Amino acid sequence: MTGTPGAVRNPSVFIRLILAVTGSGAAFLVRNVPFMLKLPWEPFLQLSVGSVLAAAFLVPFWLPVSRKNEVTGVSNPGTAAFSALVLHLPVVVAVMLRRPVFTGFSAHWFVMALYLFLLAAFEEFLCRGFLMDVLSLRGGRVTGLLLSSAVFAVLHLGNDSVSVIGVVNVFLVGVMFGMMRLVSGGLLYPILTHWAWNLVTGLVFGLPVSGIGLGRYLFRVTGRLPWSEFGPEGSLLMTIGILGGIVVSGVKLRGIGMPYRR
Repeated sequence: MTGTPGAVRNPSVFIRLILAVTGSGAAFLVRNVPFMLKLPWEPFLQLSVGSVLAAAFLVPFWLPVSRKNEVTGVSNPGTAAFSALVLHLPVVVAVMLRRPVFTGFSAHWFVMALYLFLLAAFEEFLCRGFLMDVLSLRGGRVTGLLLSSAVFAVLHLGNDSVSVIGVVNVFLVGVMFGMMRLVSGGLLYPILTHWAWNLVTGLVFGLPVSGIGLGRYLFRVTGRLPWSEFGPEGSLLMTIGILGGIVVSGVKLRGIGMPYRR
Protein backbone atom coordinates (compact mmCIF):
# COMPACT_ATOMS: atom_id res chain seq x y z
CA MET A 1 0.00 0.00 0.00
CA THR A 2 1.42 3.34 -1.00
CA GLY A 3 1.95 5.73 1.91
CA THR A 4 0.48 9.22 1.95
CA PRO A 5 3.13 11.94 1.58
CA GLY A 6 4.20 13.49 4.87
CA ALA A 7 3.11 16.95 3.75
CA VAL A 8 -0.46 15.70 3.59
CA ARG A 9 -0.37 13.44 6.63
CA ASN A 10 1.24 16.08 8.84
CA PRO A 11 0.24 19.54 7.62
CA SER A 12 2.06 22.46 9.17
CA VAL A 13 0.65 24.31 12.18
CA PHE A 14 -0.41 27.19 9.93
CA ILE A 15 -2.28 24.91 7.54
CA ARG A 16 -3.94 23.11 10.46
CA LEU A 17 -5.18 26.40 11.88
CA ILE A 18 -6.50 27.47 8.47
CA LEU A 19 -8.27 24.11 8.15
CA ALA A 20 -9.78 24.50 11.62
CA VAL A 21 -11.15 27.99 10.94
CA THR A 22 -12.37 27.44 7.38
CA GLY A 23 -13.76 23.97 8.05
CA SER A 24 -15.66 24.99 11.19
CA GLY A 25 -16.89 28.25 9.67
CA ALA A 26 -18.11 26.55 6.53
CA ALA A 27 -19.78 23.80 8.55
CA PHE A 28 -21.78 26.30 10.60
CA LEU A 29 -22.72 28.16 7.44
CA VAL A 30 -24.03 24.93 5.90
CA ARG A 31 -25.79 24.10 9.18
CA ASN A 32 -27.83 27.30 8.84
CA VAL A 33 -28.94 26.59 5.26
CA PRO A 34 -32.42 25.33 6.27
CA PHE A 35 -32.96 28.56 8.24
CA MET A 36 -31.71 30.73 5.38
CA LEU A 37 -34.11 28.96 3.02
CA LYS A 38 -36.92 29.74 5.49
CA LEU A 39 -38.25 26.21 5.29
CA PRO A 40 -41.62 25.68 7.03
CA TRP A 41 -40.14 23.28 9.60
CA GLU A 42 -39.90 23.49 13.34
CA PRO A 43 -36.53 24.89 14.53
CA PHE A 44 -35.18 21.59 15.90
CA LEU A 45 -35.90 19.84 12.59
CA GLN A 46 -34.12 22.59 10.66
CA LEU A 47 -31.17 22.41 13.05
CA SER A 48 -31.00 18.61 12.79
CA VAL A 49 -31.10 18.57 8.99
CA GLY A 50 -28.52 21.35 8.91
CA SER A 51 -26.30 19.38 11.29
CA VAL A 52 -26.35 16.30 9.04
CA LEU A 53 -25.45 18.42 6.01
CA ALA A 54 -22.69 20.20 7.94
CA ALA A 55 -21.17 16.92 9.16
CA ALA A 56 -21.03 15.62 5.58
CA PHE A 57 -19.51 18.92 4.42
CA LEU A 58 -16.73 18.62 7.04
CA VAL A 59 -15.39 15.35 5.68
CA PRO A 60 -13.09 16.84 2.98
CA PHE A 61 -11.57 19.19 5.57
CA TRP A 62 -11.07 16.33 8.03
CA LEU A 63 -9.55 13.72 5.72
CA PRO A 64 -6.04 15.24 5.48
CA VAL A 65 -5.60 15.20 9.26
CA SER A 66 -7.97 12.47 10.45
CA ARG A 67 -6.82 9.78 12.89
CA LYS A 68 -8.61 7.01 11.03
CA ASN A 69 -7.69 4.49 13.72
CA GLU A 70 -9.54 6.67 16.27
CA VAL A 71 -12.84 7.21 14.46
CA THR A 72 -14.79 3.94 14.39
CA GLY A 73 -13.30 2.03 17.33
CA VAL A 74 -15.43 0.67 20.17
CA SER A 75 -12.76 -0.58 22.57
CA ASN A 76 -13.18 -0.55 26.36
CA PRO A 77 -16.99 -0.27 26.49
CA GLY A 78 -16.97 -0.87 30.25
CA THR A 79 -14.78 2.15 30.88
CA ALA A 80 -16.97 4.33 28.65
CA ALA A 81 -20.15 3.14 30.35
CA PHE A 82 -18.71 3.70 33.84
CA SER A 83 -17.55 7.22 32.88
CA ALA A 84 -21.04 8.02 31.58
CA LEU A 85 -22.63 6.66 34.77
CA VAL A 86 -20.35 8.73 37.00
CA LEU A 87 -21.16 11.84 34.92
CA HIS A 88 -24.91 11.42 35.31
CA LEU A 89 -25.12 10.13 38.88
CA PRO A 90 -24.87 13.37 40.96
CA VAL A 91 -27.51 15.20 38.92
CA VAL A 92 -29.88 12.22 38.69
CA VAL A 93 -29.69 11.71 42.46
CA ALA A 94 -30.40 15.42 43.07
CA VAL A 95 -33.47 15.25 40.83
CA MET A 96 -34.80 11.98 42.25
CA LEU A 97 -34.66 13.44 45.76
CA ARG A 98 -37.34 15.91 44.54
CA ARG A 99 -39.66 12.97 43.76
CA PRO A 100 -40.40 13.80 40.11
CA VAL A 101 -43.90 12.96 38.81
CA PHE A 102 -44.30 10.92 35.64
CA THR A 103 -46.28 12.80 32.96
CA GLY A 104 -46.31 10.23 30.14
CA PHE A 105 -44.89 9.73 26.65
CA SER A 106 -45.92 11.45 23.45
CA ALA A 107 -45.07 10.69 19.84
CA HIS A 108 -43.19 13.97 19.52
CA TRP A 109 -41.00 13.00 22.48
CA PHE A 110 -39.39 10.30 20.34
CA VAL A 111 -38.98 12.75 17.46
CA MET A 112 -37.20 15.17 19.81
CA ALA A 113 -34.98 12.32 21.02
CA LEU A 114 -33.91 11.73 17.41
CA TYR A 115 -33.22 15.43 16.93
CA LEU A 116 -31.05 15.45 20.06
CA PHE A 117 -29.08 12.47 18.76
CA LEU A 118 -28.33 14.22 15.45
CA LEU A 119 -27.30 17.42 17.23
CA ALA A 120 -25.02 15.55 19.65
CA ALA A 121 -23.51 13.58 16.78
CA PHE A 122 -22.70 16.78 14.87
CA GLU A 123 -21.07 18.45 17.88
CA GLU A 124 -18.96 15.37 18.56
CA PHE A 125 -18.09 14.99 14.88
CA LEU A 126 -16.97 18.63 14.84
CA CYS A 127 -15.23 18.94 18.23
CA ARG A 128 -14.02 15.47 19.20
CA GLY A 129 -13.50 14.47 15.58
CA PHE A 130 -12.43 17.19 13.16
CA LEU A 131 -11.14 19.82 15.61
CA MET A 132 -9.46 17.39 17.99
CA ASP A 133 -7.51 15.96 15.04
CA VAL A 134 -6.73 19.18 13.18
CA LEU A 135 -5.67 20.99 16.37
CA SER A 136 -3.30 18.21 17.47
CA LEU A 137 -0.48 20.57 16.51
CA ARG A 138 2.88 18.91 15.83
CA GLY A 139 1.31 15.58 16.73
CA GLY A 140 0.48 16.59 20.30
CA ARG A 141 -2.75 14.78 21.23
CA VAL A 142 -3.18 16.73 24.47
CA THR A 143 -3.08 19.99 22.49
CA GLY A 144 -5.92 18.83 20.27
CA LEU A 145 -7.89 17.60 23.28
CA LEU A 146 -7.64 20.91 25.15
CA LEU A 147 -8.09 23.26 22.17
CA SER A 148 -11.12 21.39 20.83
CA SER A 149 -12.66 21.45 24.32
CA ALA A 150 -12.06 25.20 24.50
CA VAL A 151 -13.86 25.66 21.17
CA PHE A 152 -16.70 23.48 22.49
CA ALA A 153 -17.03 25.82 25.48
CA VAL A 154 -16.93 28.93 23.28
CA LEU A 155 -19.81 27.54 21.20
CA HIS A 156 -22.01 27.70 24.33
CA LEU A 157 -21.18 31.31 25.28
CA GLY A 158 -24.24 32.65 23.49
CA ASN A 159 -26.71 30.36 25.27
CA ASP A 160 -29.30 31.81 27.64
CA SER A 161 -28.35 32.22 31.32
CA VAL A 162 -24.72 31.26 30.65
CA SER A 163 -22.44 31.41 33.69
CA VAL A 164 -18.75 31.05 34.44
CA ILE A 165 -19.18 27.66 36.08
CA GLY A 166 -21.36 26.59 33.17
CA VAL A 167 -18.66 27.41 30.62
CA VAL A 168 -16.01 25.71 32.78
CA ASN A 169 -18.16 22.59 32.99
CA VAL A 170 -18.76 22.56 29.23
CA PHE A 171 -14.99 22.75 28.73
CA LEU A 172 -14.39 19.94 31.22
CA VAL A 173 -17.03 17.69 29.73
CA GLY A 174 -15.40 18.29 26.35
CA VAL A 175 -12.15 16.99 27.85
CA MET A 176 -14.01 13.98 29.22
CA PHE A 177 -15.61 13.20 25.84
CA GLY A 178 -12.21 13.58 24.15
CA MET A 179 -10.62 11.19 26.62
CA MET A 180 -13.47 8.79 25.95
CA ARG A 181 -12.57 8.89 22.27
CA LEU A 182 -8.94 8.08 23.10
CA VAL A 183 -9.98 5.23 25.39
CA SER A 184 -12.36 3.69 22.85
CA GLY A 185 -10.59 4.58 19.62
CA GLY A 186 -13.77 6.06 18.17
CA LEU A 187 -16.54 8.63 18.32
CA LEU A 188 -19.45 6.32 19.11
CA TYR A 189 -19.19 6.43 22.90
CA PRO A 190 -18.71 10.22 23.10
CA ILE A 191 -21.76 10.66 20.84
CA LEU A 192 -23.90 8.28 22.91
CA THR A 193 -22.81 9.85 26.22
CA HIS A 194 -23.42 13.38 24.93
CA TRP A 195 -26.84 12.31 23.65
CA ALA A 196 -27.67 10.53 26.90
CA TRP A 197 -26.87 13.65 28.93
CA ASN A 198 -29.12 15.87 26.80
CA LEU A 199 -31.81 13.19 26.76
CA VAL A 200 -31.83 12.56 30.52
CA THR A 201 -31.63 16.18 31.61
CA GLY A 202 -33.78 17.73 28.88
CA LEU A 203 -36.30 15.14 27.74
CA VAL A 204 -36.60 12.92 30.79
CA PHE A 205 -36.56 15.51 33.57
CA GLY A 206 -37.42 18.66 31.60
CA LEU A 207 -34.35 20.62 32.77
CA PRO A 208 -32.65 23.30 30.67
CA VAL A 209 -29.83 21.87 28.54
CA SER A 210 -27.07 24.49 28.61
CA GLY A 211 -29.73 27.17 28.91
CA ILE A 212 -32.06 25.71 26.27
CA GLY A 213 -35.51 24.45 27.26
CA LEU A 214 -36.83 21.57 25.15
CA GLY A 215 -40.48 21.77 26.20
CA ARG A 216 -40.96 17.98 26.34
CA TYR A 217 -40.31 15.74 29.31
CA LEU A 218 -41.33 12.48 30.95
CA PHE A 219 -41.15 13.68 34.57
CA ARG A 220 -42.16 16.98 36.12
CA VAL A 221 -39.68 18.12 38.74
CA THR A 222 -40.86 20.53 41.44
CA GLY A 223 -38.96 22.34 44.14
CA ARG A 224 -35.72 24.26 44.07
CA LEU A 225 -32.81 22.55 42.35
CA PRO A 226 -29.12 23.37 42.99
CA TRP A 227 -28.43 25.10 39.67
CA SER A 228 -29.40 28.17 37.66
CA GLU A 229 -31.50 28.56 34.51
CA PHE A 230 -28.47 27.36 32.55
CA GLY A 231 -29.33 23.90 33.85
CA PRO A 232 -27.26 21.24 35.61
CA GLU A 233 -24.28 22.27 33.50
CA GLY A 234 -24.08 25.36 35.69
CA SER A 235 -23.70 23.44 38.95
CA LEU A 236 -20.93 22.01 41.09
CA LEU A 237 -22.78 18.68 40.99
CA MET A 238 -21.95 18.37 37.32
CA THR A 239 -18.36 19.41 38.04
CA ILE A 240 -18.12 16.48 40.45
CA GLY A 241 -19.62 14.11 37.89
CA ILE A 242 -17.34 15.29 35.09
CA LEU A 243 -14.19 15.07 37.19
CA GLY A 244 -15.20 11.57 38.22
CA GLY A 245 -15.65 10.59 34.57
CA ILE A 246 -12.28 12.12 33.69
CA VAL A 247 -10.61 10.10 36.46
CA VAL A 248 -12.21 6.88 35.18
CA SER A 249 -10.98 7.49 31.63
CA GLY A 250 -7.63 8.81 32.84
CA VAL A 251 -6.90 5.67 34.85
CA LYS A 252 -7.66 3.54 31.80
CA LEU A 253 -5.55 5.71 29.51
CA ARG A 254 -2.65 5.45 31.90
CA GLY A 255 -3.00 1.69 31.84
CA ILE A 256 -3.08 1.38 28.05
CA GLY A 257 -0.63 4.23 27.39
CA MET A 258 -2.14 7.58 26.41
CA PRO A 259 -1.39 8.51 22.78
CA TYR A 260 0.20 11.89 23.58
CA ARG A 261 1.96 11.91 20.24
CA ARG A 262 1.32 9.58 17.39
